[in-house]
Amino acid sequence: MSKYMEFQEKRKHKRTEIDFDVDYYSQKLQQFRKGKNISLGGMFIETPLVEPQGTKIKLTLTFQGDKESMEAEGTVIWSRQELLKINEHTSRPCGIGIIFTNVSMRMNNKINSLM
Repeated sequence: MSKYMEFQEKRKHKRTEIDFDVDYYSQKLQQFRKGKNISLGGMFIETPLVEPQGTKIKLTLTFQGDKESMEAEGTVIWSRQELLKINEHTSRPCGIGIIFTNVSMRMNNKINSLM
């Protein structure tokens, strides 16, 4: 079994694939990126500038069609510094996996509506 599959099975929340804008801030970096998927428990940010596991970050998310952004806090739970080729047709981009540590009820409701 691949490490990717092992990690997938540990997730508590279903993820939905969706592109959205993410501004995130840590002590060392401020980036404006695209989120690639999200769940009630966390999200994935595609970025070549990865943060180490355990880094605390502040997030501002803007979903397509929404006029207002939403804020959350999270911790980097894993990072991938290089493109991961699964097979000839499938790969996973560089980026960071975030576990949410503080999310508003409004954002929880938005994520639920996306599922």
